[in-house]
Amino acid sequence: SLVTLRDITLGFGHPTLMENINLRIEELGIALLGRNGCGKSTLLKLLTQEILPDTGEIQFQTQNTPKMVITNNGDVGIGTATP
Repeated sequence: SLVTLRDITLGFGHPTLMENINLRIEELGIALLGRNGCGKSTLLKLLTQEILPDTGEIQFQTQNTPKMVITNNGDVGIGTATP
C-alpha cells in the first residue's frame, strides 16, 4: 500500500468525526467524492499531517523503506491545492 491508515480516531470535541477508520490507498491518482461535510478535506488533512489523529497510525510507503511512519510528508508527495 502507498498509504495505510490504521484504527484512526479523530474528534474536535463531540461527536467523534472518525472512529476506528482503516483505509489503504494502493495506487496514485485517487479522487474523493462526497457531500459537503462528510470528511473529504479532513481525510486529506490527515494524509498531509496538517492535523493528527487522536489515536491510530498513518504509514507511508517510501522508495527507501518498504513501510515507515513518517512525519515529513514532503517525501511522499501528498498535498492539497486550492484554485
